[in-house]
Amino acid sequence: TDIVDSAPAVACLVEVAPSGTVVNVGSNVSYSMQHLLNELVALSPSWKGGSDDKDNTRLRLELDTSRLRAYDERVVLADISLVKQLTGWVPQPDMPRLLRMLLDYWRHEIAFRHPEADVDASSEKPRSG
Repeated sequence: TDIVDSAPAVACLVEVAPSGTVVNVGSNVSYSMQHLLNELVALSPSWKGGSDDKDNTRLRLELDTSRLRAYDERVVLADISLVKQLTGWVPQPDMPRLLRMLLDYWRHEIAFRHPEADVDASSEKPRSG
């Protein structure tokens, strides 16, 4: 989960948890990297949506197997039972909103770092004027 969702639980822990208590804070939902990538790509105006016609898409997804790491965890899921017990917090992750925020952040960051690209960060269309 993100800070917007988890901040109330963290603030509550300060008041209710004994000093030194260690808790996991998370969404209690596991997402695959493939799922998150698919969601991000679907948000791009450059994506025409999985057509077999390569001229119809400006983005192409490729797996670089040399970058895969055998030691990475396949599934990561936080045990949030203690934070729920101490605070009553129930996570309400909004992954679509979080992905849109992440994409918007990087669009603006790239526009800031590379103004010569002359691309509108919100539409990926050339700027006029």
